[in-house]
Amino acid sequence: MGDAKKPLKVHVLKCRSDACDGLLAFEETNEGYLLGRMMDLADEADGKKFFPCPKCGGRNLVEEREHAGKLRVFVNGFEAA
Repeated sequence: MGDAKKPLKVHVLKCRSDACDGLLAFEETNEGYLLGRMMDLADEADGKKFFPCPKCGGRNLVEEREHAGKLRVFVNGFEAA
């Protein structure tokens, strides 16, 4: 028996604000990495890249990180509007 890979768990990206349960139009893994090349779709202001929440207007901050040998988009924080 070889080492079996764990199945990838994917869900809809939820706003990172503790006070908001807004959904964003992206999918992410349980580790916080978005599926696909999403960095080109991110908004940018003040030198930060983010996806705005359609519900609260806050910024879900993203950055690129190397993961499993590939450059992936990672949700790394939240800033209120």
